[in-house]
Amino acid sequence: MVLAIDIGNSSISCGVFDANRWESDNTPICSFKIASQNLSADEYTILFLQFLQLHAIRISDSFYAKYPAYRSWLSNSTETGILDACVISSVVPSLTETISHTAALICGKTPLLINQGIRTGFEIKVKNPEQLGADIVANIAAALRISQPPFVVLDVGTATTITFVNEKRELTGTVILPGVVVSMEALSHSAALLSDVPLQKPSEILGKNTSESVRSGVIMGHAYSIDGFVRNIREQYCGGEKLGLIATGGLAESILPSCRNKFSYIQNLTLIGAVNLYLHHTQRK
Repeated sequence: MVLAIDIGNSSISCGVFDANRWESDNTPICSFKIASQNLSADEYTILFLQFLQLHAIRISDSFYAKYPAYRSWLSNSTETGILDACVISSVVPSLTETISHTAALICGKTPLLINQGIRTGFEIKVKNPEQLGADIVANIAAALRISQPPFVVLDVGTATTITFVNEKRELTGTVILPGVVVSMEALSHSAALLSDVPLQKPSEILGKNTSESVRSGVIMGHAYSIDGFVRNIREQYCGGEKLGLIATGGLAESILPSCRNKFSYIQNLTLIGAVNLYLHHTQRK
């Protein structure tokens, strides 16, 4: 089994996948989220173990050899297989080494990091590929499994990214927008009269009070921006022809209902892509 980890600015998303049935089913056996915090590797190890134990996942035999007290865990663990591999997508360099150490301890081997040297199976046509976020690479790897290009992948998180892949399976560029929460917090912190407001779609475009007005500006403004980029990408890079639309990210479901364009939402897109990259990379060695 493969542990996929996506380290983001706000949270660390994790999923356990069965590599043996990957071609027929890429649904995670379990998934969980941990807040991105400045913790030690030991502290993260405890958190990971608690979640894995909660889902009855059997971890690497090397871990049980090092910590015999955990052998009682074996009687309650899943029969699916042993967690013996890990792949990590990270946009937070300060956490990458810490989480990698934790993953190596739990899985019994050094995790694969999604970076410039990894085999992707598609072309990356940008000026500085090493600056492209690992989560974006993973998203595209997953999207190519489920959709034919050209398409756009929208990821709504701490930042919102819009990435285009052309009909030749080439990642040709990305748009990065300030995230919904970032925009909301910027208003709250910069304007004394604008306090924190809930992240909810307003009932109409024109707000009747401060809260409604801020929500309209941030949520509807974000949706209109996404629609505008999609329209221009379709016109400039696809000649106005059909363009596939795929969305993911923890905040996507707050924004998508306000978009005119209809996206296919896939919750675990980044994790699925990370496992796909792991299998592609290791099987091609």
